Amino acid sequence: MPLRIQLDGDKAKACSFLGWAKSKLFMLKANMKLLDIKQDRRVYALDGIKVWISSIFGDDLIRIEAESAFSIVVADTGNNRIQIFDANYNLTGKFGSYGTVHEPQKFWLPNEVSMSGDEIFIANKNQGWLDVYDLNGSYLRGRFENKYVQDVATGDGKIAVSEAEIGFPIFVYVYDNNLNQIALITKEPDTDEGLGGLAIGGGYLFVAVNQNSGANAKCLRIYSLDNFSLVKTINTGGGPHIHYDGGAFYDGKYYGVQIGMSGGLKIDVFENLAYKETFTDTANFQVSPSQLSARGIAVTKDGIFVTVLGQGDHAVFPNPSRDKVYRYDLAGNFVSSFGGSGSGDKQFVNPWGITVRA
Repeated sequence: MPLRIQLDGDKAKACSFLGWAKSKLFMLKANMKLLDIKQDRRVYALDGIKVWISSIFGDDLIRIEAESAFSIVVADTGNNRIQIFDANYNLTGKFGSYGTVHEPQKFWLPNEVSMSGDEIFIANKNQGWLDVYDLNGSYLRGRFENKYVQDVATGDGKIAVSEAEIGFPIFVYVYDNNLNQIALITKEPDTDEGLGGLAIGGGYLFVAVNQNSGANAKCLRIYSLDNFSLVKTINTGGGPHIHYDGGAFYDGKYYGVQIGMSGGLKIDVFENLAYKETFTDTANFQVSPSQLSARGIAVTKDGIFVTVLGQGDHAVFPNPSRDKVYRYDLAGNFVSSFGGSGSGDKQFVNPWGITVRA
């Protein structure tokens, strides 16, 4: 039967989906999540796009409509929970509480988060698990790791996970979406700070090595996802800081957020596997009475999102600039921030990880 396609809502998303639909027409229904059935139409979803499939006058009509899918997901590490916000920073969901034994919605310092479609991948650090949830907080699947789960990144149909524990080597694994191991990318010697800044994009895996000394001190390693070989190592010299705990890939660029903030918040940008520029913000942070650290970063067409935490207990070391999410445009200009120290809604305690679905 002939195929007719009607585009509604966000035309850019719809047209992007259209290319996928043409190439995957016979797999269309199998690859999408069925949301609802109403008389002669079935409503599916794929990456935040609603797709209505109906039989009208003997034709298959695919109606593509972009739904409101913007979500900011924050790993509220000190509160052992996940908080979810919309584009206006309204709380739309939260789940999780403290637990040393692995079970659904129990976390012990969730360290990092990353999204793939509607799924949230969580580095449940001290429990030693990589967990997967949906946006409603329903547990989907998980994988037990050998040590602390330090970081997680998704992209190009793959998931990268770093495991770090003082006194042991540090590993970075690559899994498929079902958490089956594809490769062991790298093994680093023991360090006091481990690895940070994992990101996947453009066919590469970016790994920031936060060693304090030696030949690999504060370097960015770039691996091919085709054969898992090391493509390039970028050292501290030549401009970039390369002491990251958060990394993100967007539109052909890698963004690494500098951990220490004594000179303000710094974001290094790499393009074509080379350092390009640094964004610096000193105006929006009060350095004392506690030190600040930038930890998580996410980048979309809507801007750059960074989590900032403080030294020690927020009650003992208060600072009005800590425990917040800071937002910048893609040119590095400050836009807004939200959050603050505490355990209430829209409050954080040492939020390490952030991911944004746009």
